[in-house]
Amino acid sequence: DQNLRLLVVEDNAMNQKLAVAVLNRMGYESVVAENGEQALDLLTRHAFDAVLMDIQMPVMDGYETTRRIRKDLRSNVPIVAMTAHALVGERDKCLSVGMNDFVAKPFQFDELRRVLRKHLGMAAGALPTEGPVAPVPKATAFSLDYLRSITGDDPESIAELLDAFLAQTPGQLTALRQALAAADKPALGKAAHAMKASVQMLGLQTATALLVQIQRDSARDDTDAGQLTSLVGEVSEKIEQELPGIREAWQE
Repeated sequence: DQNLRLLVVEDNAMNQKLAVAVLNRMGYESVVAENGEQALDLLTRHAFDAVLMDIQMPVMDGYETTRRIRKDLRSNVPIVAMTAHALVGERDKCLSVGMNDFVAKPFQFDELRRVLRKHLGMAAGALPTEGPVAPVPKATAFSLDYLRSITGDDPESIAELLDAFLAQTPGQLTALRQALAAADKPALGKAAHAMKASVQMLGLQTATALLVQIQRDSARDDTDAGQLTSLVGEVSEKIEQELPGIREAWQE
């Protein structure tokens, strides 16, 4: 596995840090591009063994970036989609634009390794399995189980991921409220989508379910504005009441 270099195309700071930490644990080097344009520039100038591609990004999304890699760069580099979308047809769309495979965020260590090894031409069974998936955390409070499991219980990686969560979450909650205040349903859906993976990584199940509901309801024409107001208020409260405890865990 050594000396293989992967390009991570992802705009969310916490997801970037998670991907880098996990790839490092697998023995891969990685380089981060924050959007599709940066990715195309890096792929023009450097050789990579595979690409992990987020779908929803500003500047240029994962679909368009993949089309350009295949058409303009004429590159056959393996591209694996990373998405928090669990929509029907998502996988087919990823494959139709030229991606090779798909992992759902937040990804599981074994699943990501299996997919990468498949496309890097390695035997999937060559490394020992990681053991059972972390138990499902309580719905009432945050849990570090997923972060411990995915990073191999590396304190430095966990601290970096918590730092990223604490840095980005207040701004994301503000974006959610601003979209609601502006009655901008597409922006509200995007804001909920942007938060979902990181909130799920910290085991905040109720908040994750509320964000999924906001995403669904904001995509519908007949959703009552009062319902969205109630959902945004509830998810904000759920997340904000966990922040002091998360900050405490980070300081430890």
